[in-house]
Amino acid sequence: MNVHSGENAKSVMGKSRKEHEAISKIRGYSVVKAGRTQSGHIHVCLIGCNKFIVFYKDQDYIMFLKILNEYAVKYGTIITEIVLMTNHVHIQMLTRNVTEFMRSFLNAYVKWYNKSNNMEGRLFKSPFMSSAKFTKDMVIRSQLYILKNPLKAGLCKGQTANYLWSSYGAHFGRKCFVSNFIKVDTSLIDCYFKSKWYLDKAIYEADFSSVDIFEKISPKTALQISHQQVSHQQVSHQQVTKEEILMEGVSKEGVSKEGVSQEHPGHSINNYELCKYAIDMMCGRSISQLSLNETKELIVRLKEETDANYNQIASLIHTSRDYVIRVVRESRHLKQREGIVPS
Repeated sequence: MNVHSGENAKSVMGKSRKEHEAISKIRGYSVVKAGRTQSGHIHVCLIGCNKFIVFYKDQDYIMFLKILNEYAVKYGTIITEIVLMTNHVHIQMLTRNVTEFMRSFLNAYVKWYNKSNNMEGRLFKSPFMSSAKFTKDMVIRSQLYILKNPLKAGLCKGQTANYLWSSYGAHFGRKCFVSNFIKVDTSLIDCYFKSKWYLDKAIYEADFSSVDIFEKISPKTALQISHQQVSHQQVSHQQVTKEEILMEGVSKEGVSKEGVSQEHPGHSINNYELCKYAIDMMCGRSISQLSLNETKELIVRLKEETDANYNQIASLIHTSRDYVIRVVRESRHLKQREGIVPS
């Protein structure tokens, strides 16, 4: 589903010419094209088809960042926050034409990905999701949501800094692993918070959902809040006392381990770790290069040797949960008949 800020194109055209021109002058907002706000501060989300895992190898992540950086330069787009999960991506950007930029970038990346992994067809769910942010508070909330993603999914141990594929480490003039492949302008959020200490507290306390982040805002509402319009250079600092931070159990080193929220509390292995196991089992090959029997063997091994659940394995193999269950049951039944495992 295409989630966006603003009414659809038809309703926008029904507005008076004077109101439509006024709306177009709001900073961070331009004309609505194909039901999507095209310019300004925009949060983009890409989801793997059927929520399948997209990123297996480090090279998959690295080339995504490199190609994104290449097209950001080409289209005059500034990336202000990014996180790459295993089956989806969040990007906060300041852009002039999000549709043209994302279409060109995705065509280039999917072409590389399919060739590299001996695959074909669509990689991400289409159309991509996007939501324009019209005020500084909206942009900051959006960025905090992106930064908290690895914590929420249980991909890092207690601190966002422990997750490799996030722009978190680039804040406050530091250099992180992601910075080796893409330029991320963190000045907006760095001006908003006094230090990493305050940013960590805000990430820890962030409890809004994707529904909040991708809420629809009409052009009329955008006009009403335009007095809070975003400036990429000047944003006020958030005032938070040291005592408040200590009361929340947050140290100067980052968020406490108690702050970790597991997206899948029923198992201890996350998708990122599962991919590493699978790559080792496949000896460097991709899923598409496995025969039917090899795929079944991989499914059984992942279930027996890790704590992964059926949904995780199905997402990794790019198949259905029912198929994974059937393969595991058939394997167990065969082993019982052969006396390998007790009935």
